[in-house]
Amino acid sequence: MALSWFLDRPVIYTPLKICSIYAGVIGAVAAAAALIDRNRNGGIGRDIHASRLAGGLSAIGALSLGIGGPALPKHLESVKVSHIRQGISADEMEVYIKEATNNPLKQLWLEQRLFPFGAPYHSKDGTLILPMATFNRRMARRLCDQLGIWEDLKTKGIVDADPFVSENDEFKIKNLGLPMGFSWQVSSAIAESLCKIFKEKTAIEWEKYLSTRGVVAVRIQSFQEWMQDWTHSLVEKCGWTKH
Repeated sequence: MALSWFLDRPVIYTPLKICSIYAGVIGAVAAAAALIDRNRNGGIGRDIHASRLAGGLSAIGALSLGIGGPALPKHLESVKVSHIRQGISADEMEVYIKEATNNPLKQLWLEQRLFPFGAPYHSKDGTLILPMATFNRRMARRLCDQLGIWEDLKTKGIVDADPFVSENDEFKIKNLGLPMGFSWQVSSAIAESLCKIFKEKTAIEWEKYLSTRGVVAVRIQSFQEWMQDWTHSLVEKCGWTKH
């Protein structure tokens, strides 16, 4: 749903405690800041307030943040997160969107080609592996290196260049540092490489392999698996006994 807002589907509600999770993160950061401040001001304490609503809204709002302004150089402006990409016409994209709306596998195919470093991929046993390297250039490069696909991607014109250097603006549609600005051809080439390589191991094997090499990637659980894991952890933590 987060990747495919353009499919214009109804909101999907899940039991994931997104607001509570983000409130926990905000609370932890605030506590650390308060401790640093206490050392600076001679031991005076601080009140900490972490709102679950604010936490949830901040998580949503982060996806809409942008950087721009009349005095800002063009190459430093935020790349717009969109399904409209250079190299594919609006009519062609509309055909893909209609197919994705009616076919979950086509939706996955489209998400992979729009957001190749942040979409799930089928693994050897059919389970899904999710790499999370979209918003970090170094993470994206590390993923490519660990999968052994970087040299092949370079032959297809993809570069790893600092997006904050104006001279590199010419590479913006094929730069690892600007994955949301990939052209359709570039993102499709990356997606096809990832589709192929991820089928060489199971998702859990990839998770173990990549996580020990500094790459964020996880096996996607089914709803039933997630609930079983969550309830099992709760039982162990509380010392309850199943009957």
